[in-house]
Amino acid sequence: MIDSQLVPTPGGMLHVRVIGTGRPVLLLHGFPDSSLGLRDLCEALAAQGFRAIAPDLPGFGLSDKPEGLDSYRSAAVVADLAALARWTGEEKVAVVGHDWGGILAFCLASEHPELVSKLVVMNAPHPAIYYRLVRRSLQLLRSWYILFFQLRRIAEWVITRRWVFRWMMRQLVAHKDVMTEARVEAGRRELLRPGAARGALSYYRALFRWPLQCARRIEAPTLILWGEADPSLDARLLEDLPKYVAQVAVQRIAGAGHFVHWEEPERIVSELVGFLR
Repeated sequence: MIDSQLVPTPGGMLHVRVIGTGRPVLLLHGFPDSSLGLRDLCEALAAQGFRAIAPDLPGFGLSDKPEGLDSYRSAAVVADLAALARWTGEEKVAVVGHDWGGILAFCLASEHPELVSKLVVMNAPHPAIYYRLVRRSLQLLRSWYILFFQLRRIAEWVITRRWVFRWMMRQLVAHKDVMTEARVEAGRRELLRPGAARGALSYYRALFRWPLQCARRIEAPTLILWGEADPSLDARLLEDLPKYVAQVAVQRIAGAGHFVHWEEPERIVSELVGFLR
């Protein structure tokens, strides 16, 4: 049974879903998802003896949705996630992140190495590598949507249209059958919560004011799970990772897109459990 809780952090209240007992694993969703999108993964980890803890990131789901952009810069969100890690009561936690959750997981492990025991990132770039490639590769074209997301109110209206949201989600997967109408509508309902679309887009808008903070080399053992058919991220983002992550292993998942944990759930659970144990 999933336990729903509110956790106080420096930036406001985080809504958190918790299932299972044992060693804690913090699971961080991406855009345009919420903790609901990680439910199957949480249940699978709980069945393997872990305590799965999945927050709605600030601005998403049932978490607080502060006005302005300051609360969505990486330093502010990482402070909230550090508070959540301490809330678990454990000295260190394993962290699993997808998309924006993966970027923030990199930042958390870099800025707070004392809190992170192991790190797993699914289809998300290390900020330093992304900043370098986006200036001189096809990654710039793949990132066109970031510029569109700067259009206040217009972007909010567009991404919450049913047909746009369905198209957006289906573009991100290689196995179209996993993007069922039920999954699409569940995700869209989360984005239709008051303030949620604005909050979700605020991460992209904050990028233009504050660079992502991931300055220190990451020492925690790290596993990268990468769907090779991801249309939004260039596989060259995996190059030079050892420069920024001391202990890193990369597992490329052929035929999977951006939502690799939806498209290859059994493979992802197997990789996670083997690594976390």
